[in-house]
Amino acid sequence: MLTLLGLDVDRLSDMKDGTPLEGNDLETLWRLLITLRRFALLDIDRWKQREPDWDRLAREPAIHRGEILEFSARVNLVTREHPPGPQAEQFDLPEYYRCELAVGEASAPATIYTLKVPKDWRLDAPLDERATVQGFFFKLAGDSPELVRPVFVAARVAWHPATLLGDLGMDLGLFDDVRAIGPLTQPAGAERTFSDRECFYQLLAAAGRTGASELADLTGNLVYKAIPLLQKPEAHFGELVAFEGLARRATLVRVEDPDIVARFAIDHYYELEVTVELEGRLRWRDEVYHSFPMVFCVRRLPKGMPIGERINETVRVPAFFFKIWTYRSERSAAKGPTARQKAPLLVGREPLWIVAEPADPRFSSTVFVGVFVLLVVGAWFVIWRLNRGDERFRRRIIVRKYAPEGDRSLNELGLEDQGPPDFTYLKGEGDGTG
Repeated sequence: MLTLLGLDVDRLSDMKDGTPLEGNDLETLWRLLITLRRFALLDIDRWKQREPDWDRLAREPAIHRGEILEFSARVNLVTREHPPGPQAEQFDLPEYYRCELAVGEASAPATIYTLKVPKDWRLDAPLDERATVQGFFFKLAGDSPELVRPVFVAARVAWHPATLLGDLGMDLGLFDDVRAIGPLTQPAGAERTFSDRECFYQLLAAAGRTGASELADLTGNLVYKAIPLLQKPEAHFGELVAFEGLARRATLVRVEDPDIVARFAIDHYYELEVTVELEGRLRWRDEVYHSFPMVFCVRRLPKGMPIGERINETVRVPAFFFKIWTYRSERSAAKGPTARQKAPLLVGREPLWIVAEPADPRFSSTVFVGVFVLLVVGAWFVIWRLNRGDERFRRRIIVRKYAPEGDRSLNELGLEDQGPPDFTYLKGEGDGTG
């Protein structure tokens, strides 16, 4: 494979172990570094050998030259190296890095030359950073047999700081290549580059390695702020947060890339669009928002949770912040063909589905009967009051005005044959009542 990618492997055969790294060895080093740019990550993962036999490597270095070895180490020092001008231009290699390592329980010294190191690592200063190396064994180098150390060449050194993501095996240095605001970058040949794509899937794999309720337990019922993620996303890369809101969409995303399936055992995940209430008002491009959409990519959904383009489910999702994602949506389409929706994109294991408790049917029946009884009593009371009013009116007005002499009733006077009485009030004389 090295030959196919342009490296003359005879150069590796001609190297001598136990000698300083100089002369032709340096040119071979530069050629190997530029060759690694063309290597597929899947090939490196497939051909790597974990935890090498260091004693055998020291005894028979020529047999292992060119093998890809994976091991853990502590990075103690990083320096920037530059090829001479003509070679830098010839190999398109303006700079590279030399990392001094302490390997294993014995902290055996080793050196790795690499194209990239995390931006947070200080140069030319003491370090003590946890790292993983997937590198080609180059040679045993040293000025004397007592100072000989193994030398490796790699595209990058993976950084695992003392954080939850670092403990989960996530390379936090990959966030250096993430665009804080924009689409997910998956250009042609992305398997040979370190971009949003690699960081996204490593983060998704790390989230899948957490316990069933680990992220939920860590975030508890804490209230997290969404506006800082929107205002300065690069300051919150990889931060564990949790938000509660209304899930409007839940869709299954199939992963068709054999590279991702083989390296991370991820063939699908779920994408949730959740409307989250903001902790305050947010002005964004002359619009004021009280709520904002967030997109969560999770490894699984709770059993029975609805899936579709239009759902209405309350969820709380603990997840790691990834970036501000721009994508096409119904809302952005209404603003024009080039408009894009912006939303925080977070990666987690599984949402908490908050389902309202169903009402007790016995309680509902009791409430119904109670309401019915109240309505009946209320209707009876109204009728009773109306009847009392009619009786009072009869006693005060009709009986007093038309009461017959003696004990005769109104019926005995034949008023039922005279038509309705005239109740029009007229102005009277003498009494002033009218």
